[in-house]
Amino acid sequence: RRLTLLRGRARFAVAHEARPFTVMAGGGAVTARGTVFDVALEGGGRVRVLLLRGAVDVVAPGSARTSAAGRE
Repeated sequence: RRLTLLRGRARFAVAHEARPFTVMAGGGAVTARGTVFDVALEGGGRVRVLLLRGAVDVVAPGSARTSAAGRE
């Protein structure tokens, strides 16, 4: 399960599954398994991720993976 955000902002409520859910935006990626999060592609290609519940892995262009956890 993978999609690309080309512009704007979207909220994702992802069910727990073995398959990851990945949002590509601004050359980076946000991957989740069972969580609620927003991804916004802002001016200049800047990406903003807001984690509302669960955990996500964030990969920025040219960098290592970062993990974030929210409240359950």
